[in-house]
Amino acid sequence: MAENKEKTCLTTLCYIEKDGKYLMLHRVKKENDINKDKWLGIGGHFLPEESPEECLLREVKEETGLTLHSWCFRGIVTFVSEGQMYEYMMLYTSDEFSGEMKDCDEGELVWIDKKELFGLELWEGDRIFFELIDEDRPFFSLKLIYSGEKLTSALLDGKEMISCKNSDNASNNNIDETKIIAHIETSFPTKFGLPRQSGIVPELTGRIVFEEKYRVADAFRGLEDFDYIWVIWKFSEAVRSDWSPTVRPPRLGGNTRMGVFATRSPYRPNPIGLSCLKLEKIDYEAKDGPVLIVSGIDMMSGTPVYDVKPYLPYADAKTDARGGFTNNTAFKKRLPVVFEEGWDGALAEAGDDSKSWLKDALVAVLSLDPRPSYQDDPKRIYGFEFEDYEVKFRVENDTVYVKSITFCQK
Repeated sequence: MAENKEKTCLTTLCYIEKDGKYLMLHRVKKENDINKDKWLGIGGHFLPEESPEECLLREVKEETGLTLHSWCFRGIVTFVSEGQMYEYMMLYTSDEFSGEMKDCDEGELVWIDKKELFGLELWEGDRIFFELIDEDRPFFSLKLIYSGEKLTSALLDGKEMISCKNSDNASNNNIDETKIIAHIETSFPTKFGLPRQSGIVPELTGRIVFEEKYRVADAFRGLEDFDYIWVIWKFSEAVRSDWSPTVRPPRLGGNTRMGVFATRSPYRPNPIGLSCLKLEKIDYEAKDGPVLIVSGIDMMSGTPVYDVKPYLPYADAKTDARGGFTNNTAFKKRLPVVFEEGWDGALAEAGDDSKSWLKDALVAVLSLDPRPSYQDDPKRIYGFEFEDYEVKFRVENDTVYVKSITFCQK
């Protein structure tokens, strides 16, 4: 937010990324700082005659000592606040840089894991554009209207997302009032790389581990007679205080809007997911049992589970049902996967024969092309965590090339 009326109304802000973390500035050093104690990205006001890129590079160098080598212009954020100058902020991300970090006279620079961002003291509007960046939304325009530190309205691409003027709490109907009965353990500590629907990669397995009060054998009596279960769970990485009536499904290229209720987007009024999983086994002997061993997972590890219900073939299978816009996108061909320079040998470095299934599961995941559908840069290297490995790949001419697989002892 602009601090006084003598400054230009144009600013830049950059989130610098490394190893699943963002470089954040904790504003604790300046007196009379409107951002006092808040956590922000790196940026500041334009100097006269500067271009956005010139301002970006200068601010990053001045505040961190780092030099950016590439960056992505993600969107424009308009700030309006009573008693303050309006502000137009150019929002960037970057993951290519060099140099040694230095102390910043405006606050403390800290690398923060993306999963921990929402536990920080942030401006409410910052939470919104974090979510937009995280879902890899194409270039956007976001307008944020504040009254003091309270966000009263937000408009995305000219359409209202949230209006809090008549509400003391934008999250009155928070889904956290529902009991979490379990968490699922899977091969994915983060969202990237996950199958977009349950069941499409049967090689992926997981464990549904129940909270202690629900570890009652009688509660599972008869469940072993069903082949599949419905799992109702929380999009724990997509909780937001607002909602949008339309979303851009990745399978439509990220540019076509559909009604949120016509999609399975995680960005919903209530962040609830639904997955149909194969029940492989009920492990009553596990130390944290009974544990449900399932396959065909589409959730990241640690995802909270609200309920488990049996799949009923006579009621749940509708073979003549229409599939809407997904009829043209659901059966995307699988791509061949090529391991460059014998990198697949890294999968054996853990020396654990019980994980011999890992290569087949990883190939299945990569063959579905985990990239956002609207990105097609054959030179761009993508990465995600899978079990105890960091996997990096690129896609060119409808072939997935695995650049490296690094075993990370945890």
